[in-house]
Amino acid sequence: MPILLLILIYIALIGLGIPESLFVVVRHSMYQQFSLPLSTANHIIILTSTGPMVPRLNSSRLIYRYGTDKLTIASTLQFKHF
Repeated sequence: MPILLLILIYIALIGLGIPESLFVVVRHSMYQQFSLPLSTANHIIILTSTGPMVPRLNSSRLIYRYGTDKLTIASTLQFKHF
């Protein structure tokens, strides 16, 4: 079971890094397509960097309530749908 949990954590970390790197690649064409100035990227960057703070601040309560294994599986499955 611990090996499976480590594999799931590794997959979750990869899933966390992919959306951020994709945003850097597509942001110029995305703003040209929607006729937006590049300054609006600041709002998206702020939201993507501060948005994950809420679960991080509540992580101790979530781990106590659901356990590490269930939270890791849920977060891995969540990122799979994006």
